[in-house]
Amino acid sequence: MLSRIAGWRCTPVLLPLLVVCGSASTVLWKPTSLVYHILAFLLEIRLVLFILCKQTARKLDSSIETGSSLLPHFTLIISCKDESGIICNTLETLCFEIKYPNDCYRIIVLDDHSTDDSFERAVEWTSRAKLPRPQCLIFKRRKHDTGGGKSGAMNAALREILIELHEDAVCSGGRKLILGFLDADAYSAPELLAVVADCFTKSRVAALQVCKRPILIGALSLLEYCQAADYMADMFLSAQRHLRRAGCACLRGNGMFFDAALLLHPSLAADLRRGMFFNENTTGDDVDMTCRLKIAGLKIHYLDEVVVYEELAPSWRALLIQRARWVYGGYRRYIDFFGSIPRLWWQDPDEMIEFVVLLAPLFFLTQLVLILWFKKGFTELYHCLILVLWDLGLMYRACTDTRMALLGFLFSFHRSLLVLWAIVICIWSPSKPLEYRKTTRRFELEDGATTTCVSCASRPMIRRYEFDQKGASILSVVR
Repeated sequence: MLSRIAGWRCTPVLLPLLVVCGSASTVLWKPTSLVYHILAFLLEIRLVLFILCKQTARKLDSSIETGSSLLPHFTLIISCKDESGIICNTLETLCFEIKYPNDCYRIIVLDDHSTDDSFERAVEWTSRAKLPRPQCLIFKRRKHDTGGGKSGAMNAALREILIELHEDAVCSGGRKLILGFLDADAYSAPELLAVVADCFTKSRVAALQVCKRPILIGALSLLEYCQAADYMADMFLSAQRHLRRAGCACLRGNGMFFDAALLLHPSLAADLRRGMFFNENTTGDDVDMTCRLKIAGLKIHYLDEVVVYEELAPSWRALLIQRARWVYGGYRRYIDFFGSIPRLWWQDPDEMIEFVVLLAPLFFLTQLVLILWFKKGFTELYHCLILVLWDLGLMYRACTDTRMALLGFLFSFHRSLLVLWAIVICIWSPSKPLEYRKTTRRFELEDGATTTCVSCASRPMIRRYEFDQKGASILSVVR
């Protein structure tokens, strides 16, 4: 699979072996050590310039002409599995709070073999929801179609859309069709579709990722503070990458938008013939798709003018499971696309920095072991200290609150351990992706819980949810 794009795939042992050998040569061989110091110095300059680059406010037109026949048509796809406690609220938000003509977008909910009554609740809500509202289609995945997890569910929805495209049943008259992918717990800003439509209309964009921000319920705990800081750092990095080189953003799963013409792109044709737009044999389908698009020379834009909110992990155990999947997916893509890494770096040089930072724990751990074993000086580890200070500066730039920046800095060290764990797991079971586990608190919302959508703005948005006895749907919204 992906042979036309990925080139060739290395064995899971080859990549960490190259990193370990390179690290050992910097300690044991002086010529390599000199080259290492020069390259590390140049990389550190690039890292410092990266976080010092000032962001400029970009304005996109969120106004729309209701009567226009050339407005892009959106198909919003929601993959749903065991989401009975939140799916009705998500539909309510997307149908009645989005400022976009009802006849210019539709919502597809695909139930991925839920063990609860998510499908029944979504059907019931659709049947009793008041008009006017956009078209809502509720599907259930076929019984024999069980593989691929969330990626398989999204591919199942895309197969139906592809049939409609061939029949020209979605939109006509030269209108652009845009496919959006949202999580079942997603809460979006009212201007979401208008701003995304403006970006797709005015720019040559193949894919687009909107800003993701966390939803915090009640008072902020230490766990939520750490996760909020991590989200802010990711938002800052995404905005800086887009500022430095437009069209080189990364997809983040929730809040992805694609031009439907991408389904017919030659570089993805072989996969589409198998019915697999998203890779079902990987852990991180979003980072996998990011690599495929960049290697194919297609642009991925990033929008921080509008946001999509999502829930946080409610416990440290759930957080560990979630971040383990993220780190494993981020590392695994370099094995799957090993033969095309030079081309990926050529298309987006910031991917090289991300590659170096991701594998830095293994590199510096090897140096530390050899230095202690051969009783050498700690000169080579100075660059490790500079990288740590850069991480602190990144958190300080991303977080307006000093306390949150410090907590985020300490919390960021968990990635180092998870990277080493991901390398071991990838070698131990090279062909088996990590199993998806639910890590959000969607069934723990209590009656009258207050939800705060946290952003970098000084005044967060407050929404009060009131559920019925079964927690089925929202009854009132207080702003």
